[in-house]
Amino acid sequence: MAGNFICDNKKNRIIPCHVLLAIQNEEEHGTLLAVVTIAHGGVLPNINPVLLPKGKDPPS
Repeated sequence: MAGNFICDNKKNRIIPCHVLLAIQNEEEHGTLLAVVTIAHGGVLPNINPVLLPKGKDPPS
C-alpha cells in the first residue's frame, strides 16, 4: 500500500509518512494498529469543514 502512495506521488523512497497513510486508509489495518505510534509519521491531513471558505451559490 505504501508503495502505491509513492508511485502516485512520484517519489523514490518509502518514508514513515507513507506507511502511516497506508495504514490509516485501510480499514482493517487502521483498527488493528489504532494504538500504534509511528515515529516521524506526522498526522493525517484533515481540515475542519467550518474553516473552509464558503463558495458562491451555483446559478439557478
